[in-house]
Amino acid sequence: EQRQAAVLIGLAAFWTLGGLVLLGSNRPVVQAAEPIPTVAPVSAPAPSPDPAVDLDRLTALCTSIGRLAQSHELPGILARAADVLGASGLAVWVVDGEQLSPALAHGYSASAVQRFGQIPRDARNPTAEAWRAERLQVLPATDGISAALAAPMLGPQGCVGVLAIEMRNGRTTDAMVCAAAGVVAAQLATVVAPSSVASGPDIADQPPLAASGSR
Repeated sequence: EQRQAAVLIGLAAFWTLGGLVLLGSNRPVVQAAEPIPTVAPVSAPAPSPDPAVDLDRLTALCTSIGRLAQSHELPGILARAADVLGASGLAVWVVDGEQLSPALAHGYSASAVQRFGQIPRDARNPTAEAWRAERLQVLPATDGISAALAAPMLGPQGCVGVLAIEMRNGRTTDAMVCAAAGVVAAQLATVVAPSSVASGPDIADQPPLAASGSR
């Protein structure tokens, strides 16, 4: 009886100890909370400024030039080109022997166009230099003088003329404006050539001046 009592006491102690061990193993382990990384707030991107040239309007202009059928439509084309490029005045100079002569203009009075005269092809002049180099010439704005561009009009036979562009006051001649001027000049080269301009009745009989926006 004493031995049985001792065995029972030992078993009871064993089960009691085992229960304590199991209870201890089931206790949740509390760990120190890890610091939450701080994420810098993401600011909304600044709205992009309006492009210097509306590409949709430039595309529509080039399409109209490609579909041009009558020479009397050219003044209206120049008016639209001036609006797209932000120009106060445009003049198309074409090869006339050893000279460059103004064939079309927009934004200038008839008397101003008559005072343009002719430019020798070897003159130290941005228009003549654009014709000789077959490369766009840029004149940055100075005090009291707006910026200007001279874009060569290149055809299969070389440079057939120059599109001279006088920019509006405060209008920049950034890369997009220069590229757009080159595109317009290239398109005009397909429809404005010395022979076609000289033979156009609407141009020969009238001053080379667009009806709208003249000054």
